[in-house]
Order: sequence, then C-alpha cells, then structure tokens
Amino acid sequence: MLLILWLVERDDVFGRHSLREAWERSLMYAVESAAVCQELQRQAEGSRMRVLVTVWHSRDFDPDNAVAGLKPVLDALRNLHFIKDDNSKWLDLRPVQQCHSHSDWQTVIEIEPAA
Repeated sequence: MLLILWLVERDDVFGRHSLREAWERSLMYAVESAAVCQELQRQAEGSRMRVLVTVWHSRDFDPDNAVAGLKPVLDALRNLHFIKDDNSKWLDLRPVQQCHSHSDWQTVIEIEPAA
C-alpha cells in the first residue's frame, strides 16, 4: 500500500499560475522520493485509486461545492499520472471537511490503490 500525506496552507496554492499547476508543483514536492513517485504512477496505470482529501476550513461547504472545489487537485493528480482518470472507473474519491479557524486552513491528500 502506498500513501501520500500532503499538507498545504491555502495561500500557497493561489498565485499567478493556474491552480492546477500550483497543485502539480506542490504534489511533486510532497512526494518523498522519485522512487515513491514512480511506484505510485506504476500502481495507477492499471488500478483504481482511492483518494481521500481532508480539507480544514472555517465553514462547511455543501457537498456539490466541496467536490467541485477539488477539480484542480484531481486534474493535477491525473496530469502527474497518480490516477489514471478522474472518472468513477479509476477513482474512488472521498472528500472530508473539517471546520477550524482561519489559521488552520490546510489540505491532506492520501492516495492508495482501492481495495
């Protein structure tokens, strides 16, 4: 089983580049080594992947907005070949929301082959 934990402050993903590009950069930096990156890509070639995204923010979003807000993250995962595609055949997406103060805004992404 392969697992990636990633923490990022909200301000880190906003800037002059697109959100997808910022997420791609941050995800690549979060992977501990090239070997881990290659293993994750190898697993994603033929396996359905489970992606658990835990988002800490100051208020709850309705479920549709919570999932829609993950589009740049999913596009980045697909472009990096950490998931084969973002449709239900290849992706088991599990978004989770946690409410905290503004200073605690962060995101944790866990990726593993789906059982």
